Amino acid sequence: MKSPDAAWIANEKWNGLSPEEKNSSLPFAPDFVGVVLSPTDNVVAAQHKMNKWIHNRTRLGWLIIPKQQTTFIYRIDGTVDKKDGFDNRLSGENVLPGFELDLTVLIVLH
Repeated sequence: MKSPDAAWIANEKWNGLSPEEKNSSLPFAPDFVGVVLSPTDNVVAAQHKMNKWIHNRTRLGWLIIPKQQTTFIYRIDGTVDKKDGFDNRLSGENVLPGFELDLTVLIVLH
């Protein structure tokens, strides 16, 4: 599966990896994944990929679609929230406590 644009794993998982595993593909899904679609990416395929990460125990995922100024937030409990507009902040919730992404920066980049 293609790597996300951003990913994070808890320290206890990272510290449990061998040096070889740290330099190759992870043997498990990250705790958090973030994907920012390019204009040529397929939204449905990206949504399918996000569902696969969640199914494989990723706890939080952000699928950001700059062209539509839309974000889908995927959670381990199976819920998916949709945020329209880039005047929002995304929260790292209980996976990345205190972390926020101000989506207004993407308006400038888009």
